[in-house]
Amino acid sequence: MAPSPRRRTYRGRTIEESRGRSLEEAAESLPSRRGRGQRRRRLYLGLVALVVVLGAAGAYAFNSAPHGLPAGGGGGPSGVSVQFGAPTSGHVGCAGGKTMVTERVPWVNSSLPVSTTQFRLEVQEIGDGDVIGADNAPGAVTPIALCVGPAQPYVYDWYGVLQSPNGTNEATYTYASGWAAVPPSTLPIEVAQNSSMMVVSTSSFVGLGYALEALPFGPGVPVNGFTAL
Repeated sequence: MAPSPRRRTYRGRTIEESRGRSLEEAAESLPSRRGRGQRRRRLYLGLVALVVVLGAAGAYAFNSAPHGLPAGGGGGPSGVSVQFGAPTSGHVGCAGGKTMVTERVPWVNSSLPVSTTQFRLEVQEIGDGDVIGADNAPGAVTPIALCVGPAQPYVYDWYGVLQSPNGTNEATYTYASGWAAVPPSTLPIEVAQNSSMMVVSTSSFVGLGYALEALPFGPGVPVNGFTAL
């Protein structure tokens, strides 16, 4: 008698047994696979909802918070914003044949009227915020001349001069002493639109990482303005 043909097995089971077992396992695992699919779908929808909520919260925070101000501007919703124009450089002669550097910074406008009682001036290093103070009195300033006395003696000495739109010198500013009127003007002086802030210094600040700032002083609405020199 011829031997019966051997039946192939798969991992110890016949092909028929394996096929039957696979169908049974597939039938048994179908509900669990459906459950896993539903859980994955719920997880995906939850992640999508979280992303939408976080995106909306970020957009609200961005639009609600005060944004950074470009060079030449300043202030904010609760203060007075001063818009400075681009500085222009020059020189001025002083007594004894000495000269000083000048930078004319246009005071283009302000969001509200501003007087000299409301702000101070600073020259700062932009990188680290160091203030370039100057304790010496300004060279003698007249309504038509920025320096008729001796030049400042130290390398980074400077003083400010408020010029009206027609070029008349109305007041001087030093870091140590604040504002002083140039006769016949008297303090306080309201800064007219299109006035100028003149920075008169022993050495040039141009292109060396310095800025002129108008900063709050005294009571009232804070005043802010900024421009690189």
